[in-house]
Amino acid sequence: MDREAATLEVKARLNIVDVIGRYIPLERSGRNYKGLCPFHREKTPSFNVEPEKQFYYCFGCHAKGDIFSFVMHMEGWDFVEALKHLAAEAGVELETMQTENPYKGLLEIMEQACQFYQQCLPSSVALQYYQKRGITPESISKFRLGYAPDSWESLASSGIKASEKELLDCGLIQKRRTGTGHYDRFRHRAIFPIFDTLGRVVAFGARALGDDKPKYLNSPEGIIFHKKETLYGWHLAKEAVRSSQTIILVEGYMDVIACHEAGITNVVASMGTALTEEQIDLLAKQAKKVVLAYDGDAAGQMAIRRGVMMLLGRGFEVCSAQFPAGLDPDDVLRKQGPQSLQESIYSAENYLHKIIRQATESGNLEAVGAKTKFLQEIAPLLNSLPSKSLQEEYFHRLSELTNLSYAAVESEILSKSSREYERSRSRDNNRVSSGTKTDLTLDVYSEAELDLVAMIFGDPSYINEASAYGFEINWLDHEGLRNILAGVLIPSNDSQATIDKEAVEIIRELAERLDKIDELRFRDCLKKLAERQINRQIEELSVAVANSSEPDFYLDALKKLKEIYLQVKDIAAL
Repeated sequence: MDREAATLEVKARLNIVDVIGRYIPLERSGRNYKGLCPFHREKTPSFNVEPEKQFYYCFGCHAKGDIFSFVMHMEGWDFVEALKHLAAEAGVELETMQTENPYKGLLEIMEQACQFYQQCLPSSVALQYYQKRGITPESISKFRLGYAPDSWESLASSGIKASEKELLDCGLIQKRRTGTGHYDRFRHRAIFPIFDTLGRVVAFGARALGDDKPKYLNSPEGIIFHKKETLYGWHLAKEAVRSSQTIILVEGYMDVIACHEAGITNVVASMGTALTEEQIDLLAKQAKKVVLAYDGDAAGQMAIRRGVMMLLGRGFEVCSAQFPAGLDPDDVLRKQGPQSLQESIYSAENYLHKIIRQATESGNLEAVGAKTKFLQEIAPLLNSLPSKSLQEEYFHRLSELTNLSYAAVESEILSKSSREYERSRSRDNNRVSSGTKTDLTLDVYSEAELDLVAMIFGDPSYINEASAYGFEINWLDHEGLRNILAGVLIPSNDSQATIDKEAVEIIRELAERLDKIDELRFRDCLKKLAERQINRQIEELSVAVANSSEPDFYLDALKKLKEIYLQVKDIAAL
């Protein structure tokens, strides 16, 4: 059956009410059905579905269309993908589509690579790692976990049918820095396949099983993998999210797997602590409530603050699960059992209520100026709320708790200084004084250091790209940034470890910068710091040559200069 005939046949066989009803609750209203619109936030139903015309229309946002446009919007599919899925459901046979996915070949290569890594898992050190972490055989199969052998060219001998360019486009191999040949990106690592919304493998996450750095390594962004648009585990969570209208957001792959093993399936990981607008767009189509289930330590909590503001601004009810300090969902499952993890997540407290409760229970609001500072801290969150009536409810509550007048609370929170407090609290105090070199002076290199570390802080996999150009922690002049970056790459196992005041301020600054930088800025920062490092090497070499009278030293110096100029060539390509 051709495309046009198939489209009409699918509409004839499938009831639009049944299809839309899988995504949102619908109630009969005369001959039609109505419900809350999934395309915008509303409290009174304005979304109408007409079964006779196989058509929907929202009187609030004016969205309209048929069964295909609805599914395309909700799933993020193009028309061909929507037609294929609905035709399969309706039992309609399709002719070969003229419009094939232009990246189908790359997706097939990624599937072959996934199968190869799975085949390498039995009897491997990765299987021992998974077992030691308590992952069940069912989860290993469900999430298609695998192992990348400790070999530089295992993919070449794996039988995968792909050209060098295709393997590069998939991010499975890297070019050698000499310019000739290539090698496997993932070596001696536990492999976590990353899937798109349709359950197709588009990338891999990999954990080092030895002393290799970085500890965690992701596929690079490319033709088929867009990290900002991807949520780990979404293909397994969709149905549970639709039925519960709730999404649980965790930090890493192991946390998603742990939740599934505890019977919690409406869970995804944000591919790093920093939420993106694209990820929130995906969530907004399916859920009304978000439960944040991140690590209980100070860094984890501060890193999600920007995400909370974005979620509140989109009308989500945002809740926060409470875990013991230093523990994440995977830790809770393994140490305290599935019931404890369920209780922590299902008893999640409204995020704003939690912030207010903790402040009032701490007893720290009695000092002069403490109430004003607290209002300034919570102001950016309240100013994110799209509902003015909800804002007023919080103003009344804060007025009662602080014993300040409603007018004073409203004035402080809506003031320009409070609205900008989230941005200014670190930058106005960016010279953190101590006895060591800690001043964050805003010259071009200090800014580059901050932005570079911020990107790695938000997603540690960026260290792989930096390392490809020889980046080392000692490139950073700022001692505080060096310590934080070392903590990201080699996390402490000490659950009692604390973060000093200076580090807290720097982490605030890093979290704040995440929404203002992108990959282009990351590469620009890397280039600036690399240029500075090369200039320092040349300067040191020049001084050493000037102070030496040994002939052999000059030859060594020339070799070193040649290496440095090769680095310059690499940096110029950034």
